[in-house]
Amino acid sequence: MLGASLGCAQVWVHPFKGQQEWYADYSSCEAQAGQASGANDQYGIIRARVRENCLRGKGWVPEKKREKQTAGLGDAGRKWVRDGN
Repeated sequence: MLGASLGCAQVWVHPFKGQQEWYADYSSCEAQAGQASGANDQYGIIRARVRENCLRGKGWVPEKKREKQTAGLGDAGRKWVRDGN
């Protein structure tokens, strides 16, 4: 299980994908979003929506960002990483 932050208030988690899959999925979705947004997306709204819908389609689920989890607190094994931005 892996989580990754997108922006400052969201963590994306997946039930079985790891860090490498996150980066692959994120890169793929970001490329798709870049193609879809075009020149009319002055504020990046279309790009963000396309990227988020793509990530959801790959099984990633957004959750509220929480403090780093430790074993024994209900989410053992959950990792939190930044998306690289």
